[in-house]
Amino acid sequence: MQTIAVDTSICERGFSLMNNLNTAKRSQMGTVLLRMLMTICTLGADWKDVSKIPVAEIIEEWGARRPRAGAT
Repeated sequence: MQTIAVDTSICERGFSLMNNLNTAKRSQMGTVLLRMLMTICTLGADWKDVSKIPVAEIIEEWGARRPRAGAT
């Protein structure tokens, strides 16, 4: 009989990172921005070369967000 070992540590690290980024103060954050921030945090060491960071996509997503309530 063969068994396959299941490792959920990568998934658990992802959920932990998501919970650290999407705090109560940042509850208005959309899923796209959250995904981008998670990618930046995950690939931070790989993105030491600034030319690899998708700056245009990040700025576009940030600019498309609705204004916060009470923001001037």
